[in-house]
Amino acid sequence: KGFSHVMTGFLLSDIPADKLSEAVTLYFQMQYDHQRITTSHLMIAALIADAFHTWNSPSSEKLLKEIPGHRISHYHIDDGNPNLPRFQQTDPDRVMIGDGVIDLDAEIEMLVEIGYNGMISLELFNQQLWDQDPLEVARLGKQRLDALLLSHVN
Repeated sequence: KGFSHVMTGFLLSDIPADKLSEAVTLYFQMQYDHQRITTSHLMIAALIADAFHTWNSPSSEKLLKEIPGHRISHYHIDDGNPNLPRFQQTDPDRVMIGDGVIDLDAEIEMLVEIGYNGMISLELFNQQLWDQDPLEVARLGKQRLDALLLSHVN
């Protein structure tokens, strides 16, 4: 399967000077991985799918399965807060993937089924994560996303 992923949510100014080189290297490695993903479909209109918004809204997996994979421009992966009720969460309530209650394995399987092979972007709007070392948060997110995606590779 041809998934790629990038991290979003941090500014270079958030990264301590002594870790900047490593952070930039990690960023460019992820960008290179993304550029290896190509599609032969002309994108006229596309949507951004998002694990949190699918889970936290009246949307359904069945509806998402009806969307051809080439019509998704990219996919935001995030997780729902286990301490707050579903349908009442807002963007800042999202937690690191693997720390929440969304069935991310089912989300990835759905993407595989519809033939999606584009970018997966870790999207974290959680202030507690923003207050941590950005490089460490990025590493953790990448490790968890790699493990999740590798479990779906034949």
